[in-house]
Amino acid sequence: MALKSKVFHMTNQRSLFAALIVFTTSAAQADEWTRFRGPNGSGVATSAHKLPDKIGPETNLLWRTSLPPGISSPVIANGRVFLTTVKGRKLSTVALNVKDGTLLWQKLAPILHRVKGKRLATASPVTDGELVVSFFGAAGLLCYDKGGNLKWKKDLGQLDNRFNHAASPILIGNRVILVVDHDGVSFVVAFDKQTGKELWRSYRYVLGRNYASPVVWKIGDQNYLVVTGSGLVTGYEIETGVAKWLIRSTCAVVNPTPVVGENGWLFVHGSSPPSGAKSTPFEQVLKAHDKNADSELQSAELPRSFLRAFFKRFDQNANGGISEKEYKSYEQLSRPFIKGMVAIKPGEGKDSLTLSHAWTQSRGMPRTPSAIAHKGVLYVVSEKGIFQSVDARSGKVIHKGRIGARGTVYSSPSMGDGKIYIGTRNGTVSVISAQPKWKNLHSTTVDGEIQSSPSIANGRVFIRTDRSIYCFGLRDEVGKGK
Repeated sequence: MALKSKVFHMTNQRSLFAALIVFTTSAAQADEWTRFRGPNGSGVATSAHKLPDKIGPETNLLWRTSLPPGISSPVIANGRVFLTTVKGRKLSTVALNVKDGTLLWQKLAPILHRVKGKRLATASPVTDGELVVSFFGAAGLLCYDKGGNLKWKKDLGQLDNRFNHAASPILIGNRVILVVDHDGVSFVVAFDKQTGKELWRSYRYVLGRNYASPVVWKIGDQNYLVVTGSGLVTGYEIETGVAKWLIRSTCAVVNPTPVVGENGWLFVHGSSPPSGAKSTPFEQVLKAHDKNADSELQSAELPRSFLRAFFKRFDQNANGGISEKEYKSYEQLSRPFIKGMVAIKPGEGKDSLTLSHAWTQSRGMPRTPSAIAHKGVLYVVSEKGIFQSVDARSGKVIHKGRIGARGTVYSSPSMGDGKIYIGTRNGTVSVISAQPKWKNLHSTTVDGEIQSSPSIANGRVFIRTDRSIYCFGLRDEVGKGK
């Protein structure tokens, strides 16, 4: 089903920087898994290594290491496995040896802000092999070198988030970028990865709590940072943090990370209820920025922000100021929320930023697990374990069925060597063939609840539970890699 939607964008004048952001890696680095869901958050391993179609505590197990709980997914580079843990109120970043799982170092992150509930170690670290950056909502952003020495740290303040922070930091060139969407003042921020110097901060006042990690989407000759949530997909200039375009395409609160298809389309999905959407109260923004005390917000008064980038869209009477009524017009921009999956395609040539909805698919789309886009097919699993392959061009379901493993699925699937690995909260794992008419290949049970997503690197599959991390692989195959 095609769906019309307005797109707002600003003239792009920084294509040169886009050309300079080149995601170049050595052959070895290309085999690694350096961020949440691997290369550009795709959930797809680029390695040519063979992977096992059968795994288990006694089947193709290379090693297992006991760990404190945590929902963060492992990231792998330079012979190390990095992840975060929580034990009571102790938050840690951990490094393991990729070959045998031995502990290399563990560093505590002091809690700086009040927290409640669970899920205190949900965001996955990001690494370039030399540095690793972790984020805890209660402890801030911390950067270590590969030996575990603290390089820098940043306190990002008290967050107001019902389920605690989940979006993971990412690396783009020399920038560490983090989305902090919560029920307070939301923002996207970039730091220099070597020094921790803040390079830019872009406020998202009208956008509330979300949990999705960002990805990079190339439109024409420009790379954009894509942030989803609160009814909208927004594209940011990576160099400056200025919002350049937006399109209504999501539900109120977004958990899944979007994926980019080989056809250049962007796929976003989610199914949260509309009641979760919140924004920073107008009075709070006015108090912080109304320098001339006229009860309206002028563009010159505002810092770099979503509101300033699309000022003319909010200033409906064109008087040069945004009133409380106009501020609340955001609801007209983002609603009605869209539940399910939306395929977004760019325009052609000079009109590349004329984005549109190619199709929507509302049935069977999950609230939490992210999708996989591979060779013209989308693979999606619901919380109930219903797995479906969807034609990426048309949105039509190709094949649908239940995975072999039983249990609630919060983990996102991961793909490598023609196989898809999925974990459940019951501690069961399914291996599925990555083909349009997919098949269940194997199921097994490990020692605890799985909410972390599988990671794949250099012929190894990493499955994390709330008790351990497992490393599976074909012994003859992993001997070829690191």
